[in-house]
Amino acid sequence: MPIRRIDIVEIILVLTKILKLCTLRSFLSALILFAVHMSFAAASGLSVTADRLDIFTNESLNLTIRYNGQAQSGEPDFTALENDFEIISSTRQQQYIVQNGVAESFTDWNLTLIPLRAGTLLVPSLTYRGEVSDALEINVAVVTDPGNSFSKPAVFAETVVDKKTARVQEQILLTTRLFYSIPLTDFSLTPLTIPDGIVEEFQDKQYTKRVDGRDYGVIEKSYAIFAQASGQMNVSGQRFEAYEAPSRRQFGVFNQRGKKIVRITNETTLEILDRPEDFSGDSWLPTKKLELTEIWNGDLAKLKVGEPITRSITVTADGLTGAQIHPLAIGASQGYRIYPDQPQIETRTRNNNVIGVRTESMAVVPSSAGRLEIPSIYVEWWNTESKIIERTVIESRVLEITGSESRPDREANDETNISSLKKNHTPISSGQPETRTTQWPLIFSV
Repeated sequence: MPIRRIDIVEIILVLTKILKLCTLRSFLSALILFAVHMSFAAASGLSVTADRLDIFTNESLNLTIRYNGQAQSGEPDFTALENDFEIISSTRQQQYIVQNGVAESFTDWNLTLIPLRAGTLLVPSLTYRGEVSDALEINVAVVTDPGNSFSKPAVFAETVVDKKTARVQEQILLTTRLFYSIPLTDFSLTPLTIPDGIVEEFQDKQYTKRVDGRDYGVIEKSYAIFAQASGQMNVSGQRFEAYEAPSRRQFGVFNQRGKKIVRITNETTLEILDRPEDFSGDSWLPTKKLELTEIWNGDLAKLKVGEPITRSITVTADGLTGAQIHPLAIGASQGYRIYPDQPQIETRTRNNNVIGVRTESMAVVPSSAGRLEIPSIYVEWWNTESKIIERTVIESRVLEITGSESRPDREANDETNISSLKKNHTPISSGQPETRTTQWPLIFSV
């Protein structure tokens, strides 16, 4: 073992501790203790050890740099490590132990590292107070699918998507999972960021799953991704962080945590296609299912000139956010006026799926007696499952309007009735959704 120079500062610190503890009767014992410490300090060094020498690109490595002595200040220069590793965390721990007449005094720096690439990476020699450690080689393998590897590790992470190819603004479901078969605490996950994309998060899930005869705890996080531009989209891996739960014998006054565990999910590449060239709709709605619902708040058999009735039309799209649903094209017609209200827009989540809802309400005021035709309303959308264009329709409707008023009286009553209607929107009767779907086979395909 190499002999190092005894630091004068360390000698002074040790002597100070001894003098504070000493009485005249214990002076001899203190001198013996000091001699033991100096004999230990004379044979010291710097060493580097790793918890594993073979890892995957998405796994962390715990590196321990041990200095056989008390490091009151400073630390080794870890800059050279950053050529091949990212330093996730760094902690320092000091211990001074006398057991069975043998003294141990050392300082540990514990680093958590993530490899920056695959291959044989080098932990270079480190120096501290004239001591030099040996270099260490780490073998890093590329992980393709940790969930299907032949021999699964105690802790691994994965990312899965429901589709690798999608249209612009089409929902893509992405799920990340952390599997662990050892006790872990203090879990955390970095956010999912998508350039040129919108991300909706779902509620976290925790459960147990048996994989190849071994029980794993699973932490699952799911997202809905909506790409806003065509082309190749690269989804970077996310970082799971946790700590090994300390064993019972490790519990002490300070209840220290175990070593840090880091796993990075695999990167994913998605191909985003533009909308079909032949799509002629005013608004692009890629969805699995779209429904139109119409409700009239009033008795359609008793409509009179100048008396308003509320019409509400709701668009529900499976796999779209509420913000993606465009305003409806409400056709104009003679014989009535429309007073629209503010649209109600919301995004719901159900079973790891986004559902967009847009409701447009309006007061319809007949302006003349007789037959009143309400034109049809339709929405064209792209069926993401069948890969064809569909059209959902609310058919036109003919209403019978009774009564007549002079124009000035009618306009005055319109304003009064509209104000009254806004105060009370209690439904009197509800109509059933009237929809019609028309399909054009062999329109487009992905």
